[in-house]
Amino acid sequence: MIRLFCSRLLFRWLKQRRRPSHQPFRQVGIYKVDRLGDFVLALSAIRQIVQHEGAENCVLMISPYAEALARREFPDVVQVQIRYEYTGAISVWRYFRGRAMEELFCRGVNMLICLRHQRTARENASLAAIPASQTWGTIDFQPSSQASHWDRLSFDHGISHEEPDPGEPWELARHRTLLSHYLGRRVNHSEILPSLTPGWVPRGEFVSVAPFGSNAIRAFPRSLLVAAGRYLWHTHQLRLGLLSPPSEVPRYQELARELTEFGVPGTEVRVCASLEELIQSISLSRLVLSVETATAHLATAMDVPLVTLIGGGHLGWFGPWQRSKRQQWLTNPVSCGQCNWKCSQPGPICITGIQEGALLQAISQVLAESAA
Repeated sequence: MIRLFCSRLLFRWLKQRRRPSHQPFRQVGIYKVDRLGDFVLALSAIRQIVQHEGAENCVLMISPYAEALARREFPDVVQVQIRYEYTGAISVWRYFRGRAMEELFCRGVNMLICLRHQRTARENASLAAIPASQTWGTIDFQPSSQASHWDRLSFDHGISHEEPDPGEPWELARHRTLLSHYLGRRVNHSEILPSLTPGWVPRGEFVSVAPFGSNAIRAFPRSLLVAAGRYLWHTHQLRLGLLSPPSEVPRYQELARELTEFGVPGTEVRVCASLEELIQSISLSRLVLSVETATAHLATAMDVPLVTLIGGGHLGWFGPWQRSKRQQWLTNPVSCGQCNWKCSQPGPICITGIQEGALLQAISQVLAESAA
């Protein structure tokens, strides 16, 4: 009962938007508290706003996951990190009470633009904690019907979603729709398509592999990875390089040993200790094999040859997308899709059901396209 009472109090607070009482901290606040891959998808949207308003007039609200990329791409924009380790209404209240004297949470912004579209109660709490004269955001829409009253937040300019263009995931469609209303003109797909430098350098002798997703259910099936590794070595003399974060080297070393035992020679573990090292490894790859993870989004934004396995958990929300024919995304169409990764099957057949022939054909096509 106490927890429910506290939750209701916090919910009431969410509905009471505070306005700046004096000079705002910045003219425009851009809210994109998200993981790295989702932040990649917002790069061009953020650039549009910063170019329109001026870097000195903007503040960018991000998560620790995106801090390095935000600093790299927007070095002249003030950045504020917002963490989500807290749980429960009381913890949320204590977190923002502790930050109340910071300039952003005290003085606020004139225009608050939310580029986070699938919002939870915690994210709505952080938005409500920032005073703003006007707020912009998409009206909450969860394709898998996951929304509840907690996930709703009123905006001064609440934008209804538009259907995506062909080949455009929901995330990019929402960025495009929101920016069109904010800028007062039609923003087209090419303007919102994420881009990242450096681009592809076509001289790599390795195929970079990102085999693991954010949870085990999204991992690259071992049998498919073995088949791809054998094909790439025997047909193209290309070896696999497993892109490993420093904290997971033993896990990647074990996978490299298994691949060697199954006839994939020369597999290496390439430790990427920083975002810049990861970007460099991707840019120097002859090809990237990945599941739907930040590596896939970074590679696509850099127009690197890429074959990605994407499951049906939220197919169409954040992928597939392309910068060119160098990128292909594969899935096994299933009737149980849009499950938000709450799998009802014995295993993720949307990924494990991808046929070996389809994977090898995609690899062949992408390599041919990149050689043209």
